[in-house]
Amino acid sequence: MIKLCSADFRESVVIEENTTSVDTHGGLTNSWATRVTIWAQINDTGGGESQISGRKEATHSIEVITHYDSSIVADDRILFNSVYYEITFVEDMERRGVYTRLLATSEVL
Repeated sequence: MIKLCSADFRESVVIEENTTSVDTHGGLTNSWATRVTIWAQINDTGGGESQISGRKEATHSIEVITHYDSSIVADDRILFNSVYYEITFVEDMERRGVYTRLLATSEVL
């Protein structure tokens, strides 16, 4: 069983959800809206480089651990330190409804 306390959640993280609305011309517009702001523990999990269409792309990955929140889904994204991360994995740690673990990746510009 994982033992964490409030002092372990030191970083403020914004979880955003993709929303669709109708614009003035009747078309659909996608935008991101804040779902929730949480306190979390952030762990760097690495990064890498790949060659795509003849150009190098770098990525940075993080693990986010926070208090359990069933509203967070893999279609959401994370805003942390002015960087957007796409959520790739959501897990109820130990299946007890106590902590949520997120894995996320960002492109490095």
